[in-house]
Amino acid sequence: MNNSQLDWSQFILLAVDLQRDFWSDTLEKAYPNFANNITQLFELCRAEGIEIVHLRASFQPDKSDWMPIYKLKGKIPCVKGTSGADTLPFAHENLGERVFIKKTYDGFNNTNLLTYLNRKNKRFILCAGLVTSICVFLTAASAMQNNFLTAIID
Repeated sequence: MNNSQLDWSQFILLAVDLQRDFWSDTLEKAYPNFANNITQLFELCRAEGIEIVHLRASFQPDKSDWMPIYKLKGKIPCVKGTSGADTLPFAHENLGERVFIKKTYDGFNNTNLLTYLNRKNKRFILCAGLVTSICVFLTAASAMQNNFLTAIID
């Protein structure tokens, strides 16, 4: 069986927080292949017909939707209207790819993501993005708790 015979219709890639505030010079030096890896991952998924859904953090400048820990700190990443909330140049969505805005670490919390995945009959969730130890991990864990077979692409 070659790749053109595989049925990827139940798979989906969740691209989590691929935004400027989560990508620093330090991370770029530590992971010099990250941009290329994401580009290749997106190209592979698109070529094979695996849908990509983009999850992005976005918070109001007035702090009205900030998580409590960030209210205490007085600072949060991805404030709407700032360059930090911008998508990284190698991670933009293609026309027709869904984008969900999230207000917590977990992409399932208070979004319509679960309803969307169920409506699309998805069963297998691939997760990739920034920051693997927090937002990617918690989104993947939530996917598992919602009965999806889940893997994190590191």
